[in-house]
Amino acid sequence: GGGFLMVHLFQILCNYRLKNAIATSSAVLVVSAAVGATMKISTLPQHHEHIKDALIYVALMAPTGMAGAIIGAKLLHRINVTAVRTVMTLLILIAATKLVLQ
Repeated sequence: GGGFLMVHLFQILCNYRLKNAIATSSAVLVVSAAVGATMKISTLPQHHEHIKDALIYVALMAPTGMAGAIIGAKLLHRINVTAVRTVMTLLILIAATKLVLQ
C-alpha cells in the first residue's frame, strides 16, 4: 500500500524518525481512505449497487482493521526500530521483485 512509500518519503524528505513516519503515514491514509469511501458510496447508484452491500463489507472488514491498528501500535513501541526498518525494507524488495517479474 501507499504506507510503505510514504514512510520512507517522510524519513527522507521530512527527516522524521521511523516511528513518527509510521504514525504520520497512518494518519494520512485514514484521511485518504475516508475520502475514497465517501466517493465510492456516492457513486454506488450509478453502478446499480446498494449502500446496504457496502455497509456489510464495512462491518466485515472494520473489526480486523481496527484490531490490526491496535496491535501494530502496541508492537511499534516494543519492537526494535532496526527490526521494523529491516522488515519494511524486505517487504518492499519482495513487492518490487514481484512487480518486475510480472
